Order: sequence, then C-alpha cells, then structure tokens
Amino acid sequence: EESEEFAMACEKTSADMRKIRLAIDTKRSEARKRRIREELAARVAASRAERELRRQDRQEAAIRRRLDEKEGKMRMQLEKELRYRQEIERAERQRERELKAKQEKEVRARRGEDRVDVSGRGLRRIPESLYRGREQQEKLGHLVSINFSQNRIDELPADGFLFWCSSVRRLNLAHNRLRL
Repeated sequence: EESEEFAMACEKTSADMRKIRLAIDTKRSEARKRRIREELAARVAASRAERELRRQDRQEAAIRRRLDEKEGKMRMQLEKELRYRQEIERAERQRERELKAKQEKEVRARRGEDRVDVSGRGLRRIPESLYRGREQQEKLGHLVSINFSQNRIDELPADGFLFWCSSVRRLNLAHNRLRL
C-alpha cells in the first residue's frame, strides 16, 4: 500500500509538474507572442512614420521648387522692369540733351553766332582769329553759314580750318581768287 501511495503521489507530482510546465510554457509562449506583436506594431509604426516623413520631404521639395520658380519669375520680371526703366531714363536724357542742343542752337542763331559774314572786306586770306585756338574751333563747329564772298582770297588754310566746320550748310566763296 505504501508503494501504491508512493506511486500515486509520484504520478500526481508528475501530473502537477506537467501542468506547471504547461502553464510555464503557455506563459512563455504568450509572452513571446506579445513581444512579437509589440515588435511588429513598432515596426509598422516606424514604417508609417518613415513613409510620412518621406511624404513630407517630397511635399517640402515640391514647395521649394515652386518657390524657386516663382522667385526666378519675379527676378526676371524685376530685371525686365529695371531694363525698361533704364531705357526710359536713357530716352529722357537723350530728349533732354536734344532739347538743350536745340535751345543752344536757337540762342546762337538769335545772337548771330551761327554764321560768319566777312564778305566784301578785301581779305587776302581767312583770318586766323576765326580758327586758331580751342574756343574758336568750338565756335566753328556751331556755324551753319560762312560767307567769304567778294574778297581776294586765293587759298584756304591747310591746317584744318574746314575740319572744324562740321555743321556748315552754306559756304560762300564766290568772287575770290581761288583756283581749283
């Protein structure tokens, strides 16, 4: 009987041990499954976060490209406007210069500074006082009419007199002693 009791106690202990091992194995298995689920959930969350970051990066890159394009267009527009304004300013300065030149020409015409008339004075040559010196040469550049008619001039100065007469429209040398 003792041996039967001992055998039953051993069997009961073995059965209890199996139950304990089964309970431990079940807990370990559940813990492993829980860890795997948690790791999988963390990976999925990380993957979602990475996808979201990549999406945000693409959006930011697209926004930067659009901003760069707009900036480029604005820069081109500003440069175009600047060139247009510069052209207008150049044209205005040119008009002002032309108006000033015209007014100066009118003033010289009123004063008689746009013509020289030394006709009928018996001159043998063109007086140097008309073309020697910077100031005189400048005045020759504004002359429109020069009248040396009815004198005794036999030659024109060789040292650039006619060069300075760039605006002359009428040069009268009639009735002189010039030879061609």
